[in-house]
Amino acid sequence: MSDIYTLKQHIAHLLEIIQFESIHNENINYIKDTIYNLIETNVEWKAAIDTIKDSIIIIDYEKKVLKANKAAKKQFNINTDDKIELALSEILYKDQCDPNCTCKKINTLIDCDTESTFEANDLSIPGIFEITVHPFIFNNQNYRVIHIKNISELRTAQRKYQEEHNFLNTILNNSAAGILVGSPITRKFIFANDVVCKMLGYSKDELVQMSVDDIHPEESMEFVKSEIQALLKKEKALSPNIPCITKDGKHIYADFDTSLVKIKNKDYIIGVVSEKTEKKFFEDKLKEHQWKLQSIVDCSQNGILIVKDDIVTFSNRTAALFLGKNIEDIEGKSFVYFCLNDIFEKDYFYEQFILSDTLKKSEKEVLLRRPDGTKSWISFNGLEIFVDGDIAILINMMDITYIKETEKQLLQSEKLSTIGQLAAGIAHEINNPLAYVSSNQRMLNNYIHSLRKVLNIVISLKTEQETLDQYTINNKINSIIERMEEIDIDYIMEDLNILLYETLDGIERIGKIVKDIKSFSRVDTEEMEKCNVNTLMDSAINITWNQIKYVAEIERNYKTQLPEIHCYPQQLSQVFMNIIINAVQAIEKKIKKNSDPTFQKGTIKITTNESIINKKMFLKIQIHDDGIGIPNEVKSRIFDPFFTTKEKQEGTGLGMSISLDIINKHSGTISFKSNPTDGTEFMILLPVE
Repeated sequence: MSDIYTLKQHIAHLLEIIQFESIHNENINYIKDTIYNLIETNVEWKAAIDTIKDSIIIIDYEKKVLKANKAAKKQFNINTDDKIELALSEILYKDQCDPNCTCKKINTLIDCDTESTFEANDLSIPGIFEITVHPFIFNNQNYRVIHIKNISELRTAQRKYQEEHNFLNTILNNSAAGILVGSPITRKFIFANDVVCKMLGYSKDELVQMSVDDIHPEESMEFVKSEIQALLKKEKALSPNIPCITKDGKHIYADFDTSLVKIKNKDYIIGVVSEKTEKKFFEDKLKEHQWKLQSIVDCSQNGILIVKDDIVTFSNRTAALFLGKNIEDIEGKSFVYFCLNDIFEKDYFYEQFILSDTLKKSEKEVLLRRPDGTKSWISFNGLEIFVDGDIAILINMMDITYIKETEKQLLQSEKLSTIGQLAAGIAHEINNPLAYVSSNQRMLNNYIHSLRKVLNIVISLKTEQETLDQYTINNKINSIIERMEEIDIDYIMEDLNILLYETLDGIERIGKIVKDIKSFSRVDTEEMEKCNVNTLMDSAINITWNQIKYVAEIERNYKTQLPEIHCYPQQLSQVFMNIIINAVQAIEKKIKKNSDPTFQKGTIKITTNESIINKKMFLKIQIHDDGIGIPNEVKSRIFDPFFTTKEKQEGTGLGMSISLDIINKHSGTISFKSNPTDGTEFMILLPVE
């Protein structure tokens, strides 16, 4: 930057030199004009020329000095005020015999009828003089005005400035950067160094005849003009990657470091031009794009991490905010055991989504507990990338707390909708055991009343036996036996066991239904739980049993030693229930359609098992019904939100859409196959730890 500043100073100095020479030329012209005006206006020029500071000598046609002004008399030591009558050469020259003497030259010029000027350094007085001969006619006589100006100081100054001019030109022409100087008003160039000439392919003479418009493409001119305006307003100094056109039509790019300077109340633009090679241009473009990308990444609402071998090599501000840490505390640390040390089920997350590479292929939602105690749901999504030739993982983090809350409300709403649809059936399922519990209770009351009559006689006999004789005692015993036969005590005792068993069974059935409904209705916890899928399936069947039992038989093909999985139990129960209800309704439609008179009751076959897929263990749940099947034209829309083929009062159209979201949340898959002949089978795959 200091080199560019020095160059600009040199250029400003050069401009001052140019202006100095132009001022000198203006002074010479002024004196010439003054002499002509004096003569042509016939004023008393003999007195007037005494006011001129330069030496003025007037000669006649014989080259005799007629008049000299005060300056000439003083300079050449002329003592008389009268007619001088000396030859001009006698006054000006000491040695006229010198072959190099300029007196011959002045004699020749005096004989000419035109104005002429020459320099002499061999006059009778030391110094360098500019001698100008002005011919004129007065009263039909030829005269000459000799104007002698001492230019010694001027030539010394000019020589000094010329040396400095050459020195500055040498510096500027040997600069590594190109130099252009121009007018901000006309936009024309007044100076160009060798470097910029070589860069653009023009000579200096060509460039100083050109303007800014000539070296830039037409499509870039608006931009270039705006850059000049920004410079004039002192808003900008550096203009990178400006397109230029060389003499042969080639497009190049250059950086312009410009400044506005004022010399003698005149504005100039000095531009230091650095050509961009193609490599340098693209390097700068790459840096520019990297800066833009960094700005975009830092302003992103998503957290972004780059993890290589479990070490965080990059973190944006949002990721640091999500994790409740500073960027400098994250980069260079272990992703799992430092950044995620506040994740619930951290070890499970590490095992399932780091070691198993699942994070690279799917999305994982986790609940983060920050150091300050706040909690947020964060979605992690990974993508394999190459960093410096090595594989790394680009992790995208998104705060889904609001989505999770909305999802929770939607799930709860769907649960309540499902329970509402099942309410009558559930009430019926509770009412059945409740009815025979109530009936059995009435029978128990009757049996207790009958048994109390026998017990009263027994209690009376026990109380009075010491005062009674044997005959009375025997009568009471016979009375007891008669009463027992009267109430049929053997039947009562046998029936009591049945009544009690049925009552307890009814109460257990009511308790199980209430428990399943309560479990299904409650909001899931924030953490996954280990559960048995068979148990969850039985719970779903139990809640929907009243709808099932009239139209279908349930065939359970459970694997007994099924491993437990990490899951949200209520959500999986919701999925099973949605599929079972759909199966029941498909069977009902087939029965009502009555296309097969022998088909009076369908079958829902539920199978659970283990399955190895790509060397990974999954639970496979299959739910098959022999109902009407799914029409081909709607198969592609089964999982669309709010899509339903049912009547308005039968469903919201969210059941299968929510089911798909729940299975995806468990990193599983759900698929189906269906045709009118075989019905429909849904297959769910859930990963096992």
